[in-house]
Amino acid sequence: MIEVMETVTNFLEQLEYLNRFNHQQKLWLYAMVSFMRGAFPNWDETIFCRMPAYRWHQKYIAFSATRDYFSFHTNDTAQILYLRKQLVNALFGKRCVRVSLNCTEDLPAFFEACRRAAHWERQDKLQTVRSRSTNSLNNDSVAKRLLQ
Repeated sequence: MIEVMETVTNFLEQLEYLNRFNHQQKLWLYAMVSFMRGAFPNWDETIFCRMPAYRWHQKYIAFSATRDYFSFHTNDTAQILYLRKQLVNALFGKRCVRVSLNCTEDLPAFFEACRRAAHWERQDKLQTVRSRSTNSLNNDSVAKRLLQ
């Protein structure tokens, strides 16, 4: 097995990236990255536009910490609707939810939104399997052969 070695340049770039965050920003990012890695180890982890991003099939979750806000990005409208009900003081964009860095009590709502995304993904897979089996049974030639 070949182990990928990190170059010194890559290591220094990562340190520089991490040093730009203050304590509150690091708290939010560390909590979300730790949660995503622990809860969804099979999701693809990457950096997109300097944000930690996680992808599983057609769904993605990304987040960032700015000077005053934590931003949560997703393409799953069910997550956005759930967070809209849970977070009274949040700001909402098209596929983004922003909360103040001071509102650490909102972290569990983001964790639950991620869990719900995984639940919906399982439901989507189940629906796909059911539709495939239903489609093959609805095919007249297959149904006729089975009934003869």
